Amino acid sequence: MTRLPPSLQGLVDDVVARSGVEPGRAGQIRADLEQHLRDGLDAGRTPEELIARFGRAEDVAPMLAEAAVPRRATTPRGDGLLRRLGTDLRLAVRNLLASPTLAVTSAVVLALGIGANTVVFTVVNELLLAPLPVAEPETLVDVWPDVPGGNSFLGFSWADVQAYRSAEAVLAEASPFAGLRVRVGPEDTGPDVTGQLVAPSYFSMLGLEPTRGRLDFPPDAAFGEAPSAVLSHAYWTEAYGGDAGVVGRTLRIDGRPVTVQGVAPEGFSGQFIGFPVQLWLPITAADPFLDGFDPDDPSSKPFEMIARLRPGVTLAGAQEALNRVAERLEAAHPEANRGHRVGVTRTTGLDHSLQAGVTVFAAILSGVSGMVLLIACLNVGSVLLVRTMSREREMAVRLALGAGNGRLVAALVSEAVVLAAAGTALGVWVAVRLNALLGGLVRRLSDGLGLELAVDWTVLSLAAAAAFVAVLAAAAAPAAHLLRKSPAGALRARGGPTRAGTRLRTALVVGQVAVSVVLITATGLFVRALVAGVQGDPGFDADRLGTVTLSLDDGGEGPAARDATLRTALEALERIRGVDGVAVADGPVVGVARSPMEVDIAGVLPPPDQDAVRVDVRRVGAGYLGTVGIDVRAGRDFVRADEAGGPPVAVVSQAFVDRYWPGQEAVGRSFAAGGTTVRVVGVAADARYVVQDETPDPLVYLSLAGRTPGTVVLTLRSTSPETLTGTVRQVVAEALPGHPAVELRPARRTLHVALFPQRIGAVLVGGMGLAALFLAAVGLYGLVQFTVSRDRHELGVRLALGGSRSDLLAVVLRKGFALVAAGTALGAALALVAAPALRPFLAGVSPRDPGTYAAVVLVFGAVGLLASWLPARRAGRIQPSSVLRGE
Repeated sequence: MTRLPPSLQGLVDDVVARSGVEPGRAGQIRADLEQHLRDGLDAGRTPEELIARFGRAEDVAPMLAEAAVPRRATTPRGDGLLRRLGTDLRLAVRNLLASPTLAVTSAVVLALGIGANTVVFTVVNELLLAPLPVAEPETLVDVWPDVPGGNSFLGFSWADVQAYRSAEAVLAEASPFAGLRVRVGPEDTGPDVTGQLVAPSYFSMLGLEPTRGRLDFPPDAAFGEAPSAVLSHAYWTEAYGGDAGVVGRTLRIDGRPVTVQGVAPEGFSGQFIGFPVQLWLPITAADPFLDGFDPDDPSSKPFEMIARLRPGVTLAGAQEALNRVAERLEAAHPEANRGHRVGVTRTTGLDHSLQAGVTVFAAILSGVSGMVLLIACLNVGSVLLVRTMSREREMAVRLALGAGNGRLVAALVSEAVVLAAAGTALGVWVAVRLNALLGGLVRRLSDGLGLELAVDWTVLSLAAAAAFVAVLAAAAAPAAHLLRKSPAGALRARGGPTRAGTRLRTALVVGQVAVSVVLITATGLFVRALVAGVQGDPGFDADRLGTVTLSLDDGGEGPAARDATLRTALEALERIRGVDGVAVADGPVVGVARSPMEVDIAGVLPPPDQDAVRVDVRRVGAGYLGTVGIDVRAGRDFVRADEAGGPPVAVVSQAFVDRYWPGQEAVGRSFAAGGTTVRVVGVAADARYVVQDETPDPLVYLSLAGRTPGTVVLTLRSTSPETLTGTVRQVVAEALPGHPAVELRPARRTLHVALFPQRIGAVLVGGMGLAALFLAAVGLYGLVQFTVSRDRHELGVRLALGGSRSDLLAVVLRKGFALVAAGTALGAALALVAAPALRPFLAGVSPRDPGTYAAVVLVFGAVGLLASWLPARRAGRIQPSSVLRGE
């Protein structure tokens, strides 16, 4: 071993002698100092440089007992980068194990950030980014009817489909489809499953190969022929255990025999994300599986359409060509197609009406999860900053004894790498658990939405990489600060982190609080919207209503047969004990669909962007308004005489009167609806008939007289409709033999399901907001505790000079509250700017709701009090005599 020059050896002897440490530790310190000085000589420094960097022995010696002088790992000279890296990582692990609270807290904080981001971006990937599991998804398009007055969920008739499919110049292939719920097995006991009617070449158009059997249906089948079925891979596995013998087996579907011809490939459950199809039937099974469907009736429009564009055809070009077809259809069937055009959008797995809202919601969730990761990284960064600042003497001794700047940075970065690795490993577990929890939550809140939320490992890798980069950046900042300091000056300092380090950590904590305020504000707004939607008055007795959808098969005998079937069902349901009334309509009392109709009101001009005035229309039976609990403000409700062939009458909503006849008497006036003149016999209170509307739009109620559709909705009034499901199903089965089993759906349940965006937003944003609040509280507590430790001498002097302990408590609390106030003010300002983006999901609640912002301020005030109180109590226990003696 190389001997040190006399000047350096004398410095070591002098320092050890002056340090006053016990003999056992003195030998370790001597060996460490000599090794570090030899490293300095090996690095090309002269003895004079090392002595100058080290400083005077009388200044350094008293601090050696306090400063940890890490023993340099003795690795053979000439070892490579990997060996040095391994040494640094082992030393980092030992150092972190010496501070287990810091290591565990930092790892948990990072795991929360990584796990939350993985879950959110997995959802975003599932909804918006991942392509459908079909061939060339980029050339697939959805073709949908662009109906005047808004999206009514109206589809295409069979004649429409044939006309659009003939546009071969722009469409290579096209497939109509229609969703349906069918019962598989014995009529009264088999499960309900989601089915879809598709064109014969649907599967080949999508480029799919069967798992078993064959997929495409016979192209020459006619309406009414006995159909075959294709099962989804998931349904085949779940219901039949993956039995290959199911192909060729005959199933009972809605009481009709259907032969299974094949099983679809694994991973494909239809082209709509979140709405998995369990079995497919040929489009020719629309009759009889779609009750009331007539392929020769241009007003029977149950179909949607997916198509594949020809090479080189743009969306705009396809839409222009198909709109020319729409114009010809309007000319051929003006009543059924008046004003109808088509829209063409890329097939993304989302209905065109949902794409904008889902995209905005996904962007909001992405921003929220990104903020949580930012808070986590800020928190870990502030911890690393304090840790590095508190090791200032240690780093100074390293430098003074010859360690290079690169070695110091490597040591600090190694600890950050170990923390990031531990956080990532824990983050994987958190992501898997949160993902499973979210999947179950979505299924419970959405009443059947089927998202396959498998952990996306690419997303997890990106989140972990982002955390790694952020943590390394957090470690580099204090390292750079230390390297700018003079080693001798740092060793002569009284000790503890500097004011500059405190300012940096203060900025980090204020940033955490501000971002947390934004998230908690968003949570509060979602919760307010949820409460307003659940508790708000929809304009009808939602808690006392249940609806039953009934198919009226006329057996080819016409409207009279449908009316007779309807009367039979109404009379049977009215006899049920506990049912206070039954009314019929062409749709549920509240839903998501519009049904606009052109109206002609004397003296009223159409809007500038439309060629006619259109309002939503509901066709209802006698006593409907009274049964559902909608107040009649003037005139009367519908009566039986209105269905007996008398003059057409209507009841209009208050919103209709306010818009078209403001301040005028409405009862007795007339207007044309759908080309027929109707007389107003009543004015009804506004009701929330479309759940996504903040305020009700004008609505016209028309009598069903003579226009009973093939499918009607019966609304039952009862004190507890949810208890009548079994009875209603039995009564309908007895009154209408052969009719598929029915389901009684409480109106309140429909409203709850419609509030799914608010519910899932409150859960996701709320969970992240609470995590952010916790992280901000931890950061605030750490900073106040650190400030108390740094200012311990100053606080002791205050007490020694006559200050009271309550004064010290107030000083510390003021510092904590100042940080909370600054962060809250900044966060509230950011929330006021960002919150309007949430408006589509707030259901009438203002994004700048003062009650929400006041509650957020109170919450953060309480958090600031708690996070500051604990360190303040510790400051109150300071003993002035001990502080002044330097203990």
